[in-house]
Amino acid sequence: MTKRLAITLTMVLVLALALVANGFAARNPREIIIGMAQEPDTLNNMLSDMSATSQAVGGLTDDLLERDGNWKLFPQMATQIPTIENGLWKVLPGDKMQVTWQLKKGLRWRDGREITAEDFEFTWKVIMNDDLGVPSREVSEMIEKFEIKDKYTFVLHFKQLYHLANLGLDYNPIPKHIFEPIVKSGAKAFAEADFTKVVFENGPYMVKEWVRGSHLVTVANPRYNGTEKAKVQTVIFRFIPNTNTLMANLLAGAVDMLTPVGLTLDQGLALDKMIRDQKRGTDYGVQFTTALTWEHIDFNLDNPWLKDKRVRQALVYAIDRQAMVDALFEGKQFVSHSYLPPKHYGYNPNVKQYEYSPAKAAELLAAAGWKKGADGIMENTKGEKMILTIHTTAGNAVREKVEMIIKDQWKKIGIELKIENVASTVLFGEISPKRAYEHMTMYAWTSPPTTNPYGLWDSSQIPTAENAYAGQNRPGWRNAKSDELSRAILKELDEKKRIALFHEHQALWSEELPSIPLYFRVDVSATHKNLQNVKPTGNTTPITWNVQNWSWAN
Repeated sequence: MTKRLAITLTMVLVLALALVANGFAARNPREIIIGMAQEPDTLNNMLSDMSATSQAVGGLTDDLLERDGNWKLFPQMATQIPTIENGLWKVLPGDKMQVTWQLKKGLRWRDGREITAEDFEFTWKVIMNDDLGVPSREVSEMIEKFEIKDKYTFVLHFKQLYHLANLGLDYNPIPKHIFEPIVKSGAKAFAEADFTKVVFENGPYMVKEWVRGSHLVTVANPRYNGTEKAKVQTVIFRFIPNTNTLMANLLAGAVDMLTPVGLTLDQGLALDKMIRDQKRGTDYGVQFTTALTWEHIDFNLDNPWLKDKRVRQALVYAIDRQAMVDALFEGKQFVSHSYLPPKHYGYNPNVKQYEYSPAKAAELLAAAGWKKGADGIMENTKGEKMILTIHTTAGNAVREKVEMIIKDQWKKIGIELKIENVASTVLFGEISPKRAYEHMTMYAWTSPPTTNPYGLWDSSQIPTAENAYAGQNRPGWRNAKSDELSRAILKELDEKKRIALFHEHQALWSEELPSIPLYFRVDVSATHKNLQNVKPTGNTTPITWNVQNWSWAN
C-alpha cells in the first residue's frame, strides 16, 4: 500500500467514525440505500449512455428479454425467446427476416394502463425519429416494417440479415399514451420531460423523489405484475461524487452497498484488505466481477495532428500500460489490445500489441514531422507545440492517477498533457456525445456479450448536429474497410464466418487506433453481508437487474 493511499484511508476512517457518531449507521429493514459516484444525467435511457442511468433505471423498467447474473437470456415481458427452431424467427428470400414477439398478458404501466404491442411500435418510431437524438438505433434502423398482429403480438420485418435479430429493440418500451403528446411537442420537450412526474415505469419499482445532486428515491410499484414483486419497499440511490467520501459512507453504514458505479478498484482492494485484517467494514463483502467494461481514451480524429495514425501509434507506444495496471490494480485488471474483451466470442488474440517503447514513439513522431524544440516539447514544421488536452470525470481517483502516469510518460518524449477534468454530467452530456473536445476524452463503456463494431465504429454512427448527435463513433473514425467489415458482421448468420470478420476488423482497428486501449476493468461492488440476492453481472446488465429479489436476512 502506498503512503498516499494509507493517508487517504486514514482520513476515510476518521470521516467514517464521524458519520457513525452522527447516527447515520441506523438501518431500516424496509429500505436499501445504494451509493454511487455518478448521478444519472436523465432517467430517459433513450438519451443516456451513462452506467449510472442504467443502474438507476434497472429496477424501474422491464424489457422483452433480460440477462441474468450468468449472462443467460430469459424472457421478461415476452412469453418466450424467438428462435428459428420455434418458428418465431424466420429467414426469408432476399436476405430478409421476420421476428415475431408475443407479450405476456396483463403487464401494466405505473398508472395501471395495460402494456400492448402499440407501445412497442411507438417506441420504435421514437427511436427512428431523426429529431430526437437517440444515441443508438443500430437494430431499429434495420427494421423496415413494424406489424401489429393483435394486442399482444407484433412482427418485426428486417430488411437485411442480422445475427441478433431476436434480442428486441434498442431500448426498453415507453408508454404511447404518455409520450405521444410529448414527442409531438418536439425534441426539447422529449429531452426535458420530467421523469419524476411522467409515467415511464413498468418495472418492480417507481420513482418517488429525485433531488438533483443528492439522491433518488424509488418505491415498490403496486401495479407491477411481471417477474416478481419487490421484497423491500424502498430503494434509495445516494449520489456522492468523491469516491473517498463514498467509501467513508459505506464504512459508517450510511449506505448498504456500492454499485460498480461507485467503488474504484484501488479502494475495493484496500477495503477488502481491511475486512480480511478485521480492521473495519467487517459487515460488508467486496465483489470483484470479471467485466466487459473497457477503459480507453478517444481521439478526436478531426484534429489535424491526430489524423495522422503515426502520431496516434506513437502516443500508445509511449505509455507503459502494463506497468500502469500492475501498479494500480494488483493484477485484478489487464491491458487491452482491442475494443473487444477476451471473453467476447469474436475476440482476436493476434491483434497488434503496442509494447512500451519510447524509442519507437520518437521514431514515429519524427516520421510524422515532429521534433523536440529548445524547450524539450515536440513541435512540427509550423512551429506548433504538441500540447494535448484530456478530459475525464472529475473526482475519479483511478482516472486521475492514470492521467498523471500518462502525463509523466509523455513528457519523457516531449509531449505535454493538459488535464481538464469535468463533472460526469458535463462529460457524458456535452463533451463526449457532441464531440466537443479538441484532442482526447477518457472514459469507459460496458459492452454486452454480443457487441459488434457497427454501432461503435461505422462512419454512419458519427454523432453530428445534423443527426442530433446520435451514434457512438465519437472519435469520428471514417474508414471504408471498417464500414465494409462492420456491416458484413451484422448480416453474417454463420458464426465461424462472423468470427473471421470480427478478427479482420480488430486487426484493422489496432493498426489505425481511433482510440487508445487502456485496460478492461473488473466491476467492484461492496454489499452488506445481510443483503441477499445481489448478483453483479460484469456486463451491460446493471447490478439492479433483479433488485426486486433483494432482501434483508432476518
